[in-house]
Amino acid sequence: TPTYASIDSPTGVITVASGAKTKYPIGSKIKFDQSQALTSYWSFDTNSNDGVGANNGTDTSMTYTSGKFSNAATFNGTTSKIVIADASSLKPTGEFTIGCWFKKTGTGTQKYLWQSYSANTNVAGISLNVETTNFLRFVSGKNTGTTLGTDYTIINGVTNVADNVYHYVVVSFRNNY
Repeated sequence: TPTYASIDSPTGVITVASGAKTKYPIGSKIKFDQSQALTSYWSFDTNSNDGVGANNGTDTSMTYTSGKFSNAATFNGTTSKIVIADASSLKPTGEFTIGCWFKKTGTGTQKYLWQSYSANTNVAGISLNVETTNFLRFVSGKNTGTTLGTDYTIINGVTNVADNVYHYVVVSFRNNY
């Protein structure tokens, strides 16, 4: 049973329950620090600083208000953004997981949740966005060319997420899937 020191803390405790099959004795508590496995972590409580790495962001035309857990970054829909310097650590070449909470109010507009991506010459990096169709789209490119299925992968969502409700999206990428 995992518990956390606070809702947005990357540190927690696992308690071994009665009847559990584990190498640890029943009733033991195992402290873990999830941040050791994270490249970056942004809570967006009051700014866009990276809580575990060096990928701090610069805010433009945005505010911080009450969110799903603690505070949240609020974007105005036109000029708001967070810019993070280009870093190779944000363009994974192996296995990775990316996740975020978001709420989309308007329909029919494309909005990026995360982008460390370029398609200038080859498709490179990752992109997670809500398409104009109001469905999620995830793209991961290897910077080796422009052939779908060989050089890059696209995953399209099947649920309309432009419903003014908080959603949590997570994508795990492993072995080109």
